[in-house]
This record gives sequence, C-alpha cells and structure tokens, in this order.
Amino acid sequence: MLPLHSGHPGTESVLIVALALVVVAAAIALTRDGWSRVGALAGVALLSAGTRGLIGSLGFGGAEWVHLAAHGLEIGAIALTAITVYYALFDARIATAVDG
Repeated sequence: MLPLHSGHPGTESVLIVALALVVVAAAIALTRDGWSRVGALAGVALLSAGTRGLIGSLGFGGAEWVHLAAHGLEIGAIALTAITVYYALFDARIATAVDG
C-alpha cells in the first residue's frame, strides 16, 4: 500500500494517485483566464494522454500497477478533454484591443 493513499492495496493506490495528479494539474490550469485556461487544460490533457500512450507503446503495461496507472491517466485525459471543450465553447472570452 502506498503511503499517499492508505487503506487500499498498492495497485488500487496507484490508480488513485495517478488520477489525483491529473486533478491537481487540472486545478492549476483552471486558475488561468480565457483562452490561456483552454490552452493549459488542453496541454494537461495531451500530457496525460501522451504519457498513457508512451506506457502502452513501450510495453510497460504488463505489470498490474503500471496498467492501472495508465488507466488513471487515460480517464483523466478524457475528462480533461471534455472540460477543455466546455471552456472553449462557452467560457473563453475573446479579448479585443480597443483604441482610445
């Protein structure tokens, strides 16, 4: 069991910790405004999905804890993509320069 999340076996803890890392990165991205927020969220989603893809392509997914961590990253990337689309469509403000 990992000390960061006691009460679960080690493999379940890895899934929870991977999701927590994605949530913390998303929370930091949400502190930005406008299109900067959208870009930061998209960056976190791409980093999460890229790490998941790297784990799969390098063949590290054989161990159960790595496999579950990859699923945590995958779930995080899907959720962040949905949040990014929401902010891009409904919440990003277009800043225009005004003379005078």
